[in-house]
Amino acid sequence: MAPESHSPLPQSAMFIEISSGTHHDYDGLYTVTNQLTKQSCGRLLPIFAGVFAAVLVLVPSMSSKFIAIGPVTIVGSTLIFPITFIFNDVLTEVYGYRQSRTIIWTGMAMQMFAAFFYWIIDIWPAPSFWHNQAAYSTILGQAPRIVLASLTVKSFLSCKKPEG
Repeated sequence: MAPESHSPLPQSAMFIEISSGTHHDYDGLYTVTNQLTKQSCGRLLPIFAGVFAAVLVLVPSMSSKFIAIGPVTIVGSTLIFPITFIFNDVLTEVYGYRQSRTIIWTGMAMQMFAAFFYWIIDIWPAPSFWHNQAAYSTILGQAPRIVLASLTVKSFLSCKKPEG
């Protein structure tokens, strides 16, 4: 007859506990569980990174449009930009500070990349049949300034306060 287990773990977790070598080795269970969590979350990392970068690239072009929500008027990017805060928190909690910083810096680089090409296309001469240059400049010509302002604010906010 098998000895009784006094483990606080449910029966479904017993195989992990027993396979770790000692009957009461809960560090082995933690390690296995942690590895399984990292593997499943690791599959989502490219999706999180892509959505985060896409939001940062969309914000400058959406900032050129004002919208009315009842009596309140706001900039269009106000609807999508809060997603970046959620992603910052989720990325840091799930993937760690280092991985999170890499994704955030990559997103900001993509924002600068998009703004640079908005600017290049804006200053590039248009063909004679295209009469929408003023509209393009009004909407997407603002993107480089918006990105510059955004990155300036982010750099001031990320400065560390002197200790002492």
